[in-house]
Amino acid sequence: MDVIMRSLRETERGWVLLGERERATGKVRFPAMGDDEDWEQVELAGEGELFTWSTIRMPVAGFEPPLDVAYVRLPEGV
Repeated sequence: MDVIMRSLRETERGWVLLGERERATGKVRFPAMGDDEDWEQVELAGEGELFTWSTIRMPVAGFEPPLDVAYVRLPEGV
């Protein structure tokens, strides 16, 4: 759950996804790991290509149902 919460930020625009960009190469990764000085935190695009999604109605540790999950390709390549 820490990885998920580290990859979200609430802003005045709403919730945004956070990833990390490698300083030397510009490569982007998700989720944000927050464990390496060679990577900087970046806000990811708010849109992408949706492949599939599902609604989980059973309780999952740390989350209140219903929980929507999706597989999305973002413009950053993650």
